Amino acid sequence: MSERGEREVRLNVPANLLLLGEYAVLEPGGLGLAVAPDVLTTAVFTPAPQEYGGAVRGILGTGTVVWPGDRGILGRVADSLARLYGRFDGEIVVDTRALFDPLGRKRGLGSSAAMTVALTAAWATAAGTTPAEGEDLLHRAVEIHRFAQGGKGSGYDVATSVLGGHVLFTGGSTPQARRVELPWLPPMRLFPGVSEVATRSAVSAYGAWKRESPGAARRFLSRSNELVREFVEAGSWDEAFSTFNAHRALGIELGDSIGISARIDPPEAAQRSDAPAPDTAPASRITWKAVGAGSELGVLLPADCRDPQTMAVSAEGIRWE
Repeated sequence: MSERGEREVRLNVPANLLLLGEYAVLEPGGLGLAVAPDVLTTAVFTPAPQEYGGAVRGILGTGTVVWPGDRGILGRVADSLARLYGRFDGEIVVDTRALFDPLGRKRGLGSSAAMTVALTAAWATAAGTTPAEGEDLLHRAVEIHRFAQGGKGSGYDVATSVLGGHVLFTGGSTPQARRVELPWLPPMRLFPGVSEVATRSAVSAYGAWKRESPGAARRFLSRSNELVREFVEAGSWDEAFSTFNAHRALGIELGDSIGISARIDPPEAAQRSDAPAPDTAPASRITWKAVGAGSELGVLLPADCRDPQTMAVSAEGIRWE
């Protein structure tokens, strides 16, 4: 075992959220803008004598699971890592509880992707191989996460947890991602929708619609990419405001077409009598949209910085301690 595998290792990985580009990121060349909320998954590797063997303990929102033995997503990720990097001596503890609510329900912050990134980085170090980081970590973790999900997944969530900050993502079999600086982007607040949406069902509905309406699907992808580019290239929130609302309208139109609604009501504070509708509001007013698949989660901006629910964005990706 190398020196790296002989000492305790701690790391933190931010969550991930797709702000613009829902469904488009599933397509080759499809663009998405994602952000990394500063809500952390942690991983700790504690070395042990060789006789101990290697084990992974996952402290998840739904309870604790252990590998070897687990056959859920953590177990499938661990199986892939054992084949890729070999075994290690000791224990890795991965904790994703911050990405769940007090009742154990997912908060829509990409918990499985953040777990995969944290476990991949910790495992590579524990096994004494070259530390997984940067492009290498991104592509390895995307492949492992896709395999654990049955071969599906765009990879934007993994890329965002690796890079942190604001990420411009391009979909494909080998996705591309890079940090972008958006200093003008106002504070954001997440809020829940009416009910949960099964991502696999939403993706299946999108796929069926695309097969039935290929022309409309091409127009959707072209328009979505155009709006993501406009948003990223804007120089201020005033410039980006109408683009954000246009993408909101595009998402609602697509949701109605595929039967997975993207219509979402904002929090009560945004429904004051003096708060205009987002399509007509001047740039200084608030707006909102559904994020992710369907309408289980929304984002409101600008948010009040004094509101404890306002979301901080991580300034970096993986943080080693």
